[in-house]
Amino acid sequence: MISIKSTLSVFSLLLVTSLAFANPQSEIHHTLKSNVLKQDRSFVVHLPKSYEDGSNRKYSVHYLLDGDLNLPLVKGVLDRMQKTQGAPEAIVVAIESKNRTWDLTPTVNQDPRGPVGQGGGADGFLSFIEKELISYIDDNYRTHDFKMISGGSIGGLFVLHAMQSKPYLFDAHFAYSPAVWWADRTTAKRVKTFLTNNKAYKSYLYMNMGNESGEMREVYEDLLSFMKSNQPEGMRFVSQAFPDVPHGLTSSAGQFNAYHNLFFPIEMPTTKVINGVQSIIEYYAKVSHQRGKIIAPPEMVVNRIAYEFFQRRELETAVALFKYNLKTYPNHTYAYGGLADVYRSMNKREEAHLLIKSALTLLKPGDEAYKYYKNIDAELASEKKNKATF
Repeated sequence: MISIKSTLSVFSLLLVTSLAFANPQSEIHHTLKSNVLKQDRSFVVHLPKSYEDGSNRKYSVHYLLDGDLNLPLVKGVLDRMQKTQGAPEAIVVAIESKNRTWDLTPTVNQDPRGPVGQGGGADGFLSFIEKELISYIDDNYRTHDFKMISGGSIGGLFVLHAMQSKPYLFDAHFAYSPAVWWADRTTAKRVKTFLTNNKAYKSYLYMNMGNESGEMREVYEDLLSFMKSNQPEGMRFVSQAFPDVPHGLTSSAGQFNAYHNLFFPIEMPTTKVINGVQSIIEYYAKVSHQRGKIIAPPEMVVNRIAYEFFQRRELETAVALFKYNLKTYPNHTYAYGGLADVYRSMNKREEAHLLIKSALTLLKPGDEAYKYYKNIDAELASEKKNKATF
């Protein structure tokens, strides 16, 4: 459970929406005749910039509620994050609603503080998304099996409803200022029941709240407290508070952090290495799953992590990591030198010398690293000669 309190300036995030209009050709408008809803439904598909580059690459999909309003923001944030490898490119499906209250609320509201007698169509709308929209997107676009859904206010309510009623339909859920007070807290109660009955649940949930007060905040805080105490194993849960952000802007304030906490960075933090090489293998399996392509642990990342363990004198782990790099990148010299450094510190001079000689076979005299390894080779040869003479 990650809990963040912030007074983030929304303006800085809104600036990125200007990027959304850089490539209007990437937006494709669709109308789908729904047998589930017995009506035509419209949506816009935004394709990533690399979609038409001639490759067969597949992409994760972000299903966006209130799509006409939220698409510019999502495009801008994603575009900025992709440029720094903070997020993968993704297809965004912006879903429009003919009757927002009907589509996004799972039960009819009888609370006089809200629209009495309205709502109750969320099950049908979710069935449309599951059985028709997702199938259409998968059939007509290059997608892989990582799916996200996001919405704000009653859209956030719908996201939580989708999580508890169809828990494995989406890999990630973003619920901005979810209106969990709706219809006598029905969805909040159902989420609690779901969490109580599922001790393990592999998914991601981001929730936030702005400056809302009254019952909306009271019910949210109660649900948040319950989630913190009953978080299933395997569920990644991030909550965030924006005390000075109004209800209508919490999606803008939260969009970056929803993505940022969801996507594992390509450069693995050393703090994530709990079980040596196995941690690295598991971490990059998750990175690959999120990004829809095989991403091998980068040589320099593993090299950096190995040296950090070496500096902490956790030599067994450092040796294992350098050996893993050697196996993965046998024609590169970094791991040879790193493993040699560890062996020298362990007084294993022969093993270190063999590694340095192997590195030299991969280099040419004009290479930048050649002189460095040649000097170590001479130093180890001298030590060996002196030892033999002695």
